[in-house]
Amino acid sequence: MITLFNRKEKKLIAVLVVFSIINSSVNFLFIQLVNDLISIIVSDQVPVVSDFLIKFLVVIVVFFTTRIAISRGIIHLSQSTYWKIRLNIVKKVITASYSVISKKKAEIYSTLTHDVENITQLSFVLVNIFTATLTALACMAYLFFLSSTIFFITLFNFLIAYSIYHFVSKKGTAAFIVSRKLEENFLKLLNETLHGSKEINMDRKIGRKILSPYITGVSKKCEHSSKDAYNAFLNSQVAGQIFSFVMIMLILLFGQTYLGATSSSVIKFTFTLLYIMEPVGNATNSIPVISKAFISWDKIKTLGVTFGDEKSNGIEKVKNRFCQNNFNTIELKKVSYEYPESNFKIGPINLELQKGDTVFIYGENGSGKTTLMNTIIALSKLQKGELIRDQNLVNESNIEEYRSLFSVVFNDYFLFDQFYNIDKIVLEEAYYYLHLFEMSDKVSISSNGFSSTDLSTGQRKRLALIYAILVKKPIIVLDEWAADQDPYFRQKFYHDIVPLLNSKGFTIVAITHDDKYYHCCDKLFEMSNGKLLKKEKTLQV
Repeated sequence: MITLFNRKEKKLIAVLVVFSIINSSVNFLFIQLVNDLISIIVSDQVPVVSDFLIKFLVVIVVFFTTRIAISRGIIHLSQSTYWKIRLNIVKKVITASYSVISKKKAEIYSTLTHDVENITQLSFVLVNIFTATLTALACMAYLFFLSSTIFFITLFNFLIAYSIYHFVSKKGTAAFIVSRKLEENFLKLLNETLHGSKEINMDRKIGRKILSPYITGVSKKCEHSSKDAYNAFLNSQVAGQIFSFVMIMLILLFGQTYLGATSSSVIKFTFTLLYIMEPVGNATNSIPVISKAFISWDKIKTLGVTFGDEKSNGIEKVKNRFCQNNFNTIELKKVSYEYPESNFKIGPINLELQKGDTVFIYGENGSGKTTLMNTIIALSKLQKGELIRDQNLVNESNIEEYRSLFSVVFNDYFLFDQFYNIDKIVLEEAYYYLHLFEMSDKVSISSNGFSSTDLSTGQRKRLALIYAILVKKPIIVLDEWAADQDPYFRQKFYHDIVPLLNSKGFTIVAITHDDKYYHCCDKLFEMSNGKLLKKEKTLQV
């Protein structure tokens, strides 16, 4: 975890360690101060009030100063770590492949909301544990000075208590690991519930079924695992406290009689043990936090391995992706893609797209149209065959530049609130398209984005296509875009908008079922059982 911190933060950690040592020292000095007062009182003497008050004030001032400094340092480190890990995960998400993200959504949500918080909590308890440990060690040294015999008996008692705690806490850690996996399943089901709210409203049986047994079942299992974990740690803590009480009682009963300690030493020994019980207890109470933090850290590392090295597909390339935003031809040569779980495959497919083409692809549901589209735009990793741009093979070294050729409006598209990838928008041009798509009375455009996206599905798709045009990439890919348009605008799209875009130099690849308008393209293909068949254009009357 130390790799999370930069040089400045590592220096801060070193300073916090020094302050913790000072804070532990004044804790010990306070015990010694009180014990000195006890010795004076037990011997029927009168303490010099002014001397003790001065020492007490010095202890309080140093304790307050170091504690505030430690607390502020922890807050700085914890918040810095919290947002650093989150930002790092988001960077990996942005640079990861679509296939990885689509399979890891629940895990990503769980990590961002659950695991990062656990890591942050760790920074709060570590310094407390460190301070408590130093205080306990100083007190143990002091106990040895008071009575070596009682010290070794006490030490032996502590070792037994620690062994029991360590043994029982293993069960707690194991239960936390189970709970963490169940948390992921819960978030996956919650994500399905949120995204499927329309379907649930239409058929309440879906809601009842997903609630029980699925969500309820996972919740109960997660609840039981968490209870088992916390109970294991609680039992360990109670056992430790009992050992401490037993030890104190034995010292009071037998310290003078059998162990040869003076009454003053017994009192000092007892008070010191009572004093260190609180910081040691707080430290042991923090063990579940540490356990959960290390489990979360392992999950974060595993997630990082899943994403791979961000530099291999990263931000630096994305920044430069528009450097050669043009093409003449794109070829698919003997491309095949297979789904092992369904025994369905497409290909081998041979296809050539030329600059300025308008290509329509149709076919039955499940025929492989979307898979073909994802292969053309390099969203899906190529299994077999070659993807070639202007006689250059598309591979990992140039795939980002290749993808930058395409503006895509997916069937399940996401319309961003802002124009993230348009550096400077020409408002006159933007409003021209807004009028063309008959949206100017519903939406306005600024340099940041559309004024509203709270529209019908068809209207949102119009905005998505306007956005795709304004990005000015040479190829526009549409996945059943016109399916959500009314008959009037569908005709306008095929008869007016498609030719206009073509005249402006755009290449258009559209998946469509509108056979009435198949004559509006340059090339027509049918996907049938994973095979791409070239068809003749015909005018449907």
